This record gives sequence, structure tokens and C-alpha cells, in this order.
Amino acid sequence: MAPLNSFRFSWSYPRLVYSTTLYDVVYSTDCSAWLLRDLNLSQHRLSHTSSSTLQLVKGFIFYLFVMTDSESLNQVYERLQNGFASRDTFSVDFRLSELRKLRAFLQSTESDLLAALNADVHKKEVEAVGYDLSPIYSDLNYFMRHLSTLAKPTFASRDFGAPVYVHRQPKGLVLIFSAFNFNIMLGVRPVIDAIAAGNVVCLKPSEHATASERYLQRLTSVLDPRICAVVTGGPQRCTELLELKWDHILYTGNANIGRIVMAAAAKHLTPVTLELGGKSPAIVSASADVRLAAASIAKGHFINAGQVCLAPDYCLVEEEVYAEFVKKLVTTVREFYTDDPKSCRHFGRIISSRHVERIAGLVNASEGRIILGGDYDDSASHYFSPTVVEVANGDDALMQEELFGPVLPILKVKSVDEAISFINGRERPLALYLFSRDDDVTKTVITNTISGSVGINETILQIGGRGSFIGGIGESGIGAYGGKEGFETFSHKRPVMYSSSLFGRMFQLLLPTFYSTKDGKDNAHVARVTRFVCQIPQTTAGETGWCAKIANIYGGISVGIAAMCAEIGGSVKSSKED
Repeated sequence: MAPLNSFRFSWSYPRLVYSTTLYDVVYSTDCSAWLLRDLNLSQHRLSHTSSSTLQLVKGFIFYLFVMTDSESLNQVYERLQNGFASRDTFSVDFRLSELRKLRAFLQSTESDLLAALNADVHKKEVEAVGYDLSPIYSDLNYFMRHLSTLAKPTFASRDFGAPVYVHRQPKGLVLIFSAFNFNIMLGVRPVIDAIAAGNVVCLKPSEHATASERYLQRLTSVLDPRICAVVTGGPQRCTELLELKWDHILYTGNANIGRIVMAAAAKHLTPVTLELGGKSPAIVSASADVRLAAASIAKGHFINAGQVCLAPDYCLVEEEVYAEFVKKLVTTVREFYTDDPKSCRHFGRIISSRHVERIAGLVNASEGRIILGGDYDDSASHYFSPTVVEVANGDDALMQEELFGPVLPILKVKSVDEAISFINGRERPLALYLFSRDDDVTKTVITNTISGSVGINETILQIGGRGSFIGGIGESGIGAYGGKEGFETFSHKRPVMYSSSLFGRMFQLLLPTFYSTKDGKDNAHVARVTRFVCQIPQTTAGETGWCAKIANIYGGISVGIAAMCAEIGGSVKSSKED
């Protein structure tokens, strides 16, 4: 093995370079990432390096990267501040360039991404491509086509003859917290939205999904280090990040931590976007296609071993189709994952033994009847079988909190109205699902419930459509992101009125000199004219045609005439008094 042949540091750009015939390891605190170049492509050369030395170097680099102190975190923060102050991100061309680099990186490292997801939660390729990669590429492709248009000022109205446009500016420094269940997608997707809007980004991946966390660290070797940083660590690191002043914070996770994030943001009056999940119900009405309902609910609930914030968390089934639905659901789950789900290669795993124990505790505390599954292994396999439980009422242990695992409670209801009352009596969910072939039932449910999103005769996919987005309400979240909605979330909108000297002359009616007469009384004439002018219809965005244009011109002329009349009237009155 070749000895260490270079080891150098620079305070402005710290680097450790270890070179052998096998690979180069490059660590850069300025880029907040470590890179193992050619390691995966040159496994046959491992024989030239002792494993102990290799592990020593890799461990040393990982220590340098992860165990950074508060000063280095402040350096990362300062670098992002300087990056935004450079105003490079204000250029649409610069943003598109960064997004292209990100897309090229994702495409060239897709095998590594899939391997990371498989290592964390046993996720297989088809599921990963459909639920992790697809939303990312959808956002990237959307911004490639539409970013130039989105970034342009949009016409809002023409008030008193002067046009008003809405300009969208970057907010500044954005902090993003991802979640372990979709660590890559929930991290990269808001990063795309934030960069598209012209911000600089600090991403904090979940430390519980270690393989995808390591993958996300590589982002800083691709994107400009002035606009993107990836910070790793546990709760202490999150606390340190929240002590800094950000211009927007996006957090994905549970509501308890969401409250902590929101309280920390309030100290700096920082706006937040919270995606918090919750117990999303699925209503199966008497008019439903029971077979379709069973298949869609089984798919939506048991993908990723139930660790999906949008998953249907429990079912409310009308008693007319209850027995049929339960039978179809059990059959469908067995078809999906065989009679031995533990051996099924595409059934996922729980993220950790602690979460396996948490889910098992809820099932054991339930007074419901287990009609499928219920077995688990809290060892290193992190296995929990697909489980269906029949519960009697909403007081059951399985109905108190988001389960976030492959356990599906089913509750019988007498009618859709009872299901609506049950849902409205609880916290507002991130998603609501209805299975019905009756349009009146569909309209009733949509009109009389409140949720982040709704899926009719389908689960999960309602947020994946072009132009759609993810966002909750109340206990399930605040704000939204994804595609155009993400661009709006990370943009500051400000109205700009383009007046002129002519319009300025017209607006003199509003000057304080016209508020009252010389004898100190209110100027009733000006008040009447102002009230009249304010009632004149003005042109707004989307209004076209000669009628709108005439009304607009009439409004502008009226202001001018009113101002001149008021000025003449005031002059005549003052001359008489003199």
C-alpha cells in the first residue's frame, strides 16, 4: 500500500487529501461533505490497501465531518450568508444551472440512491422510483420548463391608471429538516423548490436513515457550496441550527417536534412550513367498488412498511359493505406480500428496533381483534408484519396517534354522515380518502370535511400530479411545497406600482393639503370625490376586453379631474377669503 503522500490544511479552505493507487479521499469542511472518488467503481483494487488502514482513514474523515463544533456550524452559516449576499442566486440562469447539475447528479448516482433506500428501509427499486425519485424529477422538469416565467413580475391590477405588478424575491437563508421515512425525497424536493426561488439552503437530513444521510452529504460536492450546505448530527445539532436566524424553515416530522421548531422560529419571526402527518382516514362508502378500495388502501398503507405521512391511518367502513371489505382487504394483503411477508423481498422494514417496540406496544394495548398479522421481530431485522385490527370505537389505543407502521385499524360506521362526524371530531388530517361511486356522497364529504388533501378512489397519488403539492392544516401542518407551490412558499411577494409624473399629479388629491379647509373643517368635497373614485371598477389580473380598459381609463381620468377640481376649488375659496 502506498503511504500517505499528501496531508495539507488551509484555513480558508480546509482540505485533507489522501491519495493511494486505489482512490482519493477528499474532505472539505467548506463544502460540508466527504467524497470517496471511484471507490464503487474500483472495488477490485481494494486488495492493494489494508482494510484496517482504509477503515482508519474513512473513520477519521467521518469524525472530522460529523463531529464539527459550533464554530464550524457558524462558518457554514456565514458561508451561506455570503453566498446570498453575492446576489448570484437572483439570476434565473444561475438557478437553472444549479438545478441541471443536481439532475445530472441524481441520474448518474441513481444506483447509489436506490442502494441507500434499500439499506435504510428495505425499499426496492420499483417503489423507490415511483415514490422517491418520481416527485423529485417532476419538480426538476417543471422548473426547467417554467422557472423563467415564474420568476417574471406578474400583472396584478391597474389602479387609478397606474399598473401594479407582483415581484417575487428570494427570502434568503432556508433551513430544511428531512424525515427518515423518505429522507432523500423529503430533503431534495424542498431543496429544489428553494433553489428555484433563488435562496441558499441548509439541509439537515434525518440521522436515523444513515445510508440516505450519507448520500445526501454528497450534494455539496455537486451544488455551489455558497448556496447549499448539508449538516448532520442528532438533536443537539438541530437545536444549534434553530438558534440561528433563518429566513424560512421547513420541517417534516411529528407535531411535537413541529411545535419546538415553530417556537424557535418565533424568536426571530421566521416563517415556517410544517409537514406533520397525523391520522389520515379512509372512508369506504356503501357505493364503493370494494375490490378497488381494498387494493388501493392496502397499497397506500403498507408501502414503506406503513411509514408514510400520507398513508391512510385507519378505515371507516359503512356496515353494508363491512364484511366484504374486510375479506377483500385480507386477501389483497396476502396477494401483495404472500403468506410469509418476512420473506417477501418487496415488503419494507421499520427504521429501528425502538420504533418496532413502539408499534408493538400500541397493538398490545389495543382492545381490538387482530384479523391479520400481528407478529414482529425487534432484532436487527426491524420486521413488523402487515397487520389489520378490527376496533370497536375511537377510544382504542390504535386510534389515539399516528401509527406510522404497518398496522391498519378498521372501524364500522352506520353511514357516511357518521364517518364525517367522527373525522370532524378529531384533529384535521394531512389527507382524507373516500371510496365511492356516488357523486352526491363525494360532494358531501369534500364539502363537510377539512384536510390537507383528498383522494377519491385512490390513495397517496393526489400529491403526485403535476400542479399538485403537499401541505397540511392545523395539527397536520402549516403551508405547502412542491412545484409551483414550493416556489411561492420560498418567495417573498411584493407589489410594485409603476406610476409616473402624470399619475403623480393626479394622486395629489390624496395629499394632506386637501384634507381640510383653511378654517380647519373637513373638506367634504374631497371626501365625496375620493369615495366616488374608490368605487370605480379597476382592471385586475385576468381581465381583458375593451370594457375593462375603458373602465380603467375612466378611473384614471376621474382621479385627475377630481384632483384638479379640488385644487381649483381650494384656490378660489382661499382667494375669496383673502
